[in-house]
Amino acid sequence: MRTVLHLFNFITIAYLASACGKDKAEPVGSVAGEVRILNEFGQPVIDRNGVKISTSTGSTQTNSTGQYELRTSNGTQSITYEKPYLGTYRLTDKTIQGAVTQPLITLGTQPIRGVLSIVIKPGNNAIYVQGLMGDVTPQGLPPRKHRLFLHTAPASPQEYTLTTSGETNVSDDQFFDVITFDQLRAAGLLPGQMIHMRAYSDNTFADTYTDPMTKRKVYPALSKSGSNTVTFTY
Repeated sequence: MRTVLHLFNFITIAYLASACGKDKAEPVGSVAGEVRILNEFGQPVIDRNGVKISTSTGSTQTNSTGQYELRTSNGTQSITYEKPYLGTYRLTDKTIQGAVTQPLITLGTQPIRGVLSIVIKPGNNAIYVQGLMGDVTPQGLPPRKHRLFLHTAPASPQEYTLTTSGETNVSDDQFFDVITFDQLRAAGLLPGQMIHMRAYSDNTFADTYTDPMTKRKVYPALSKSGSNTVTFTY
């Protein structure tokens, strides 16, 4: 009986020691802050409830004023901010030690209108791009923005070599961009190469970040659909 009792006590002490060690290895920290939401014209969205903030060890949601507090493990974490119809923002390699207050995060609503079509015309020292948005900007609001992605293979927001931005005309639903040959060469898009281009509407008020794997900048609040793809050489 004594042998069994000693064995039970030994197992109990070992378990408690293991549990205490685990608590010391993974102390709890927290991240608190505020999320604001802007539409593509820079206007604030009043109801900021329901934005999900998550790490590998926990998640929470914002309240109606965009405030949140997330309990998570101390150490280096990646924090994701997401909600349907909003661009997803990721804060990578964030150091958490105890209670941390995160600066304001700005999410953007994804534009409803994508770029309908683009056509290009090569010039003597530049490529001229004409695009059609399909919807005139409402009177009194700033012009809609767009973003071009260029690559030596099919271009997309995830796969591109060069990206440029522009805006629509105030008076109609068209835009005209100029990309110089010097810009192309500086990005590594060289004469004689087949270059692919595609355009997306962009909410430029949303925070951007750099993907740690590809090292490309991520533009979270683009339209879900892009324009037609055009190809050219120079």
